Amino acid sequence: MFGPRLSVRRPLADQRLGRGGRWGQLWQGVWFGLWLGVGGAFLGPLTPAQGQVGGVAFDARGEVRLAEPLSEAELQTARHALPVPPAEAAQASPRRVISLRRLEAALDRLAEPGGLLACDELPGDLRFLVGLHQIDWVLCPPEEDDVWLVGPAGGWRADETGRPVAASTGRPVLELDDLVVALRYAFPQHETDDFIGCSIDPTPAGMTAVERLLQQHRRIDAARAGPLARALEEAAGPHAVTLFGIPHDSQFAHKLVSADYRLKRLALGHDPAPVVAWKSSLDLLPQRGAMGRLPQQRWWFAPAPGALRVSDDRRTWRIDPQPLQVQTARRLADGQPPAPATREATQFAELATRLLPDVVTRVPIFAELQNLLALALAAEIVRNRAESADNVAVKATDGGWRPGRLLDAARLSTWRGPIPRQTAPLAQVRPGAKGAWICTVSGGVELRPEALVRQAGELRETSPVPALPAAPADPSRWWWDASTASDEK
Repeated sequence: MFGPRLSVRRPLADQRLGRGGRWGQLWQGVWFGLWLGVGGAFLGPLTPAQGQVGGVAFDARGEVRLAEPLSEAELQTARHALPVPPAEAAQASPRRVISLRRLEAALDRLAEPGGLLACDELPGDLRFLVGLHQIDWVLCPPEEDDVWLVGPAGGWRADETGRPVAASTGRPVLELDDLVVALRYAFPQHETDDFIGCSIDPTPAGMTAVERLLQQHRRIDAARAGPLARALEEAAGPHAVTLFGIPHDSQFAHKLVSADYRLKRLALGHDPAPVVAWKSSLDLLPQRGAMGRLPQQRWWFAPAPGALRVSDDRRTWRIDPQPLQVQTARRLADGQPPAPATREATQFAELATRLLPDVVTRVPIFAELQNLLALALAAEIVRNRAESADNVAVKATDGGWRPGRLLDAARLSTWRGPIPRQTAPLAQVRPGAKGAWICTVSGGVELRPEALVRQAGELRETSPVPALPAAPADPSRWWWDASTASDEK
């Protein structure tokens, strides 16, 4: 059977501070937002472009920094290194079907007997899942002992960072490497965390040092804002990165941390607003009616309500096109009772969630995170079907397929790179006329695919089930394009 997943970590909403947790306080003359973030990157073996995701890179020691923009020569190198999509796969399709069982068989045929394949060395159609850039449906056809992924697909190209994106929309394409990691989390071979995610947090020593420094600055004017910010960065020191559920050196992990990094930069206004209606958390602070303490906040990505729905027979699963939301909570010191998030923190979380459908088109790493959640859900559905088959008399008619090579690291390897460990702090000092709020910001990503599959809502009639043709008679065909006639009814 499969290994257990242990609840060995607190949910992100319940993360607490150690020493130094008392420094969210009022100071005269400045709004100060201090955040230390970390970003990950896919450091592929071929090109400089693969050393970054969303403009973020890190070195062999796991120290994270913003990546320099690619030069024209580096971008050309990245474009030439990216596998060219086969002509058939390059045709845009609103509904492409991938059979996971046939995909695995295709990998088996490609390998020499007993041989090892590497995800990042496979042909482009396998490596980039024939250009699938979103999963709308996960189907368990009754006539097939299989699980199908269904969504829009087509050719791909390199974006400005050298990463593969859909040629038609610019949305990141799904990758086999991430699917394999998701499947291995769903079918664990050893004890692991009960959720997939990451957390970025200050160290207790850094918090204490910052508090000590601030005690020396009872009054701060605009002229001293810059020097103070640098001094706070030096005092705070690096933030620690913690990863849950998946290999810490995987591409999947790097994408999680990168998405969180970008959210924190946007939350504190370090990056330009991605859409006109966007406001940073600092933009919302002046709306506070009475001045006072601003508790430390956490913002993190989590699945949205209704992210997954299922038919009565649990064979047809619908993944919502916008499956993520931003959540918030106060970051509490040990021993402090639970407390609600501040009004401004809640406003930012609600605003970010509402604008996310537009923001993902401007910040592709957020679309990557949507894709990772979809892959994790698909992997959990595969496990759910396999476990269901253990409880029925006739397995072959109730979806008992279990992956083989896809779960076996000795036969299919995934990319491995530096483990994200820490990042230099980012400080921002914003002078104000009346007073000051001082805060730290932490956050992360928390995905619980097992709970989502177990608690999936009922599939609504407003989401018509796609009328898909039977799988091709040729068993070597592991993907095909389906008619969309049902959408016109």
